[in-house]
Amino acid sequence: MSYASSILQEIPNVVSEEDRERLLTVSRLDVRLRVALYQEMIGRYSDAHPYFLVRLAKLFVYLKWQSLALDLFRKAQNRLSQLGIRDDEFNIFVDKFGAKVDSEVNEKLVKARDSSYYRRWKPTREHIFPTHLPQLPSGSEEIRKKWKEMTPLGIESPFFGAYLRKLAIETILVESVFLLTQESAHDLIGRGFDNGKIMCNPDSELKDTSTIRLILKDTLVAFEMLLSLIDKDGNLIDINKDAICRIHARLMKTCQFNVPGNCHGIPSGKTRTETRKTVIVAGITYKVECCPFPDVDAELDYQSHTTITNKAMDSDMEESFWDVELVSFSVRQMSSLRGRKRAFSENVRFLTTA
Repeated sequence: MSYASSILQEIPNVVSEEDRERLLTVSRLDVRLRVALYQEMIGRYSDAHPYFLVRLAKLFVYLKWQSLALDLFRKAQNRLSQLGIRDDEFNIFVDKFGAKVDSEVNEKLVKARDSSYYRRWKPTREHIFPTHLPQLPSGSEEIRKKWKEMTPLGIESPFFGAYLRKLAIETILVESVFLLTQESAHDLIGRGFDNGKIMCNPDSELKDTSTIRLILKDTLVAFEMLLSLIDKDGNLIDINKDAICRIHARLMKTCQFNVPGNCHGIPSGKTRTETRKTVIVAGITYKVECCPFPDVDAELDYQSHTTITNKAMDSDMEESFWDVELVSFSVRQMSSLRGRKRAFSENVRFLTTA
């Protein structure tokens, strides 16, 4: 890809000397670190600089996140227009790339809608969900009383922090991302993720301690972000698409790429409306249709509104809420992440009733 304008070729003048040095050596980094660096630069210097937008877009093309790349290319194109800069070479490329992406996306969407399914998708509003929770089981009041005794300072109580660390570890174990020894899990819960010992079972797929520590921290922060959705009395006060995307982006921050250098990754914090990916769950003898990507954001908005307005919502409704596909996953990826989403659903319920 070539550019006629210097603004797309030269590092912006607003960049600090330290960041300039990092950008000059970016080619030495693997793709995941390059993505992280350009995302950091856009966050620090805003997306008003087409230089950063174009370079991040090129990485997205490499990762096969075509629609996200096209969005960044078009943002850069609009920014050049606002600055009164005309780059014919870049414009020709964006037009051709955009036509190719749009054609491929629309073709897949048409094929998906024409397929035969064992179970077709239908909007959440057409489902009949129970509107009242069942009566709480015997002993629930005692558990609630004990919880309040153990957390007199609310989220500031030491037990509360230890409990969230336990939930974070259990979430990872559900997915078998890595397998900690029991001794290690106890030490991490007691002393925290910064100081606790990390020891893995022999059959743990991931053993790199620095990566494991980062994943644990990301998961813990994501759980802590859930706390902003409830008030001091434990009532759910807000849930919306942006909050879900922020939590998902943080949850997947470290593990959004399968392995270092791999060209495949998960566009964390992005809905399928943005990625424009069609997902079908297919077994040996059946196919289940998922929400078509043009409708995903509207579904999230509807479910968020329903969750807030219907305080007595049944757990099935919450599960449906988290089962909406936020990003484009393969069937294997959806299976591996289902445990994490289920854990989130369970802990939203716990934090709003405890």
